[in-house]
Amino acid sequence: MSRLAKPVTLMFTLFLVIVASAACTMVFPSTQAAPPTPHISARLASGNYRVEFNNPAGLLRSTWTLEVSGGQITGKSEWDCCPGHRTDTMSGRVEGNLIIVERDCTGQGTPGECHQVYIGTMEGDVIKGAMIWASPRSGSRIDGSWQLFLKP
Repeated sequence: MSRLAKPVTLMFTLFLVIVASAACTMVFPSTQAAPPTPHISARLASGNYRVEFNNPAGLLRSTWTLEVSGGQITGKSEWDCCPGHRTDTMSGRVEGNLIIVERDCTGQGTPGECHQVYIGTMEGDVIKGAMIWASPRSGSRIDGSWQLFLKP
């Protein structure tokens, strides 16, 4: 074998190894893929949670005290706004990676009936989504975004 044939044969062999390795990776994907995001029900337990709500009027903060059992949610939310400190009842449910929480915000300085629906999904250690304001007077509309922090 000539001196030129050895490096060419070595390069060709290396090329085949690379192609074979790439083919194996496509056919047999790595078992070390990123773990799937767990469902909300696996991470959301009964307890107190810090919540931030961002709407056209600005950022509002709240503490939600939730009881979670069998995918059902009950509890209360505490706010220092609207017009002063207030506590509102909440109820909802978990459906896979979707959370739906309803807040009765009637009274305590809010004229007329007040109903809010928080819909969100989990992203890492945060549940985030949109809030829908539902009122017989003004109809329904998306009125901002919210996030619930699973870790303090």
